[in-house]
Amino acid sequence: MTSLLASRAARRRSIVFIALLSTTLLMMAVSSNPMVHDLQSALNYALRPIQGAVAGVASGVSSVVTAVGEIDRLNSDNTTLRQENERLTTENEQAKEIQRQNDVLTGLLQLQNSFEYKTVAAEVISRESSEFRRVVTISKGSDDGIAAGDVVIGLDQISHAMGEGGVAATTIRNDLAKDQPILR
Repeated sequence: MTSLLASRAARRRSIVFIALLSTTLLMMAVSSNPMVHDLQSALNYALRPIQGAVAGVASGVSSVVTAVGEIDRLNSDNTTLRQENERLTTENEQAKEIQRQNDVLTGLLQLQNSFEYKTVAAEVISRESSEFRRVVTISKGSDDGIAAGDVVIGLDQISHAMGEGGVAATTIRNDLAKDQPILR
C-alpha cells in the first residue's frame, strides 16, 4: 500500500469520497429521464404537508424570536422614556420654584417702588426665635445705610429694627409685646 492510504481513517475518507462522487455522476446521468421527473413530482407531492408543517413551525419560531426582540427594544425605550420623564418632572418643579421666586421678587420690587423712602434689599443670614422674641441677622449693615430704629419689611411682616448695627451685618430684634405688634 502507498503511504497515502496507510492509515485506516485515510482509507475510509477515500472510500466515502469515491462513493459520493460516483453517486453524483450517476444522478446527473439519470436526471433527464422522464421517469425520474415523475418520481420527483410524486415525492414533492407526498412531502408537501411535511414541508408546510416545517414551514409553519419555522414561522412560529421566527415570530417568537421577533417578539422577544421587540419586547427587549420596548423595554429599553421604556427605560429611556422613564428617565426623560423624571428629568422633565425635575425641570418642571425647578421652573415652578423659579416662577414662585420671581413672583415674590416682583411683589417686593413693586412694594419697594411704591415707597417714598430709601430701601435696601438684604438676605437673612441667621435666625433665632423664642416665645417672646424673634432675632434675625441680615446681610446689610451701616455701610449700606442701615441704622437702629429703621423699619424692616419682610415677606410676611413689618417690624422696627431695634438692634445692633454692624458694618457688614445688622441684628434685628422684634420683641413681641402689646405696644409693638407685628403687622400681617
